[in-house]
Amino acid sequence: MNENADKEIKLPAVITTTIDYRNTTNYLVEAGYYDHVDPNINSRTFPVNGNGEVEVTFELVHLNKEVSTEAALAYLDANGMRPATAQELLVFGKIYPEAQWEFPVVALGSFWVQSNGVKQVLNLGRSGSGRVLRRTEFSRNWNRLCRFLAVRKSVQPLSPV
Repeated sequence: MNENADKEIKLPAVITTTIDYRNTTNYLVEAGYYDHVDPNINSRTFPVNGNGEVEVTFELVHLNKEVSTEAALAYLDANGMRPATAQELLVFGKIYPEAQWEFPVVALGSFWVQSNGVKQVLNLGRSGSGRVLRRTEFSRNWNRLCRFLAVRKSVQPLSPV
């Protein structure tokens, strides 16, 4: 088990970093050093949707209750934020690998549509044996432990993939 699993982490309330959209999803997955990665998370299913380097300001939004995807998105929008994209989540996971030991981190800003029409988004979580990068159904209820990675709207929103 990871030594970070029992440590309480302290993240800044607001996190500003640079996203380099020249990096592929495959590169970002590898750079995150996840212990378990869904094999369907790659540059084909979650292609990069941006150009060059962009400074973004992240916030981890904790609604502290079970909430639907629609309610989470409405909350973000009403508070001047947009949901983070897959690439933004992967950069966050690389910078703050310990966060997912404490709570799941969800990015609702880009999704993959499976052949059966079900939309899937990315989230960072944990299992007993390590850090996990997985796909989760977009239209669902999220438990009270989840944090939604959001970007202040001063950064131009990207179209969902």
